Amino acid sequence: WISGLVQTLLYADFFYYYFQSWKNNVKLELPA
Repeated sequence: WISGLVQTLLYADFFYYYFQSWKNNVKLELPA
């Protein structure tokens, strides 16, 4: 189960990073 847990954490971290990047891009585009 450890392998599954690690895979889930890596996927969650990637999703979080992608969400933050998308959120930042939206904020940058709003003023423009």
